[in-house]
Amino acid sequence: MEIFYILIALISGSVGSAALAGLMLLFNDQKLENLATYLMYLAGGTLLGAAFLGMIPKAISMSDPKIILNRILFGILLFFLLEKIYSGEHVVIKIVKDTIMRVRPLFLPVKPSTMRSTEL
Repeated sequence: MEIFYILIALISGSVGSAALAGLMLLFNDQKLENLATYLMYLAGGTLLGAAFLGMIPKAISMSDPKIILNRILFGILLFFLLEKIYSGEHVVIKIVKDTIMRVRPLFLPVKPSTMRSTEL
């Protein structure tokens, strides 16, 4: 019975991917380029995620699970913060600049309207 499920999954995956490829022929070049970029991101993330998740059980079996899971959590949080700091939006830098603009008039006798962004 298990081979039956495997064959159904194999056939439906093959037909589905061929249908998706056929539908992609209907897109114009710009949409196709954007979609291809996102699909490459998805493929790379899936590959790295599968490799990483495959290594976790082996690492836990070789060492203390609490230490391994704490390091994994630290790594995820570190990369999350690095992504937020160095992303194109510069969210953290914007928050710092807004805070400086609010606090600076308390210490300097300059009106906020006369300050230029280059003074920050």
